[in-house]
Amino acid sequence: MTIPIVIVIGAVVSVFFGILGNFISVEITDNNNPFKVEITSHLPSTERLQQLVGILNSTAQEADKLIQEISQDLKQRQESLAQLQVRNTSLSAEEEAIKKRLEILRETKVEVAEYFQKQNEESLERIERRGVRRDLFIFIVGVVVTAIVTVVVSVALKHFGLV
Repeated sequence: MTIPIVIVIGAVVSVFFGILGNFISVEITDNNNPFKVEITSHLPSTERLQQLVGILNSTAQEADKLIQEISQDLKQRQESLAQLQVRNTSLSAEEEAIKKRLEILRETKVEVAEYFQKQNEESLERIERRGVRRDLFIFIVGVVVTAIVTVVVSVALKHFGLV
């Protein structure tokens, strides 16, 4: 998730002044005028300054870490975007090819499709008729061969006296 730099700067400033508020107190000195304030602190100025510099340094380091994370996130998003663009290009080409095939099918007349279907049906009927004829022929030949074998075996058995 990308965080705009304005939000990062606002967060850093907010943290800085939030921590600064712990060391400095504001008192309203005139009850009649709430805008007249006096800033007081219970630490010497050098210590306050050192603490503020330390806080500012740690805040800057945190901001640097946050900016590095944001830049890494941006790099990842750019890589993902490049991959998606490549995928989109390939899908667009695929879509065009499918559209062309679909257009060819739309232009094909119904009569042509019916003609090819009729041709296929006729060839299948011929194959089926040939199959029936062949089956009948094989059956008749089988009956004739069986009868001949029976006669030959019975004659051979009588001839050799086995019956």
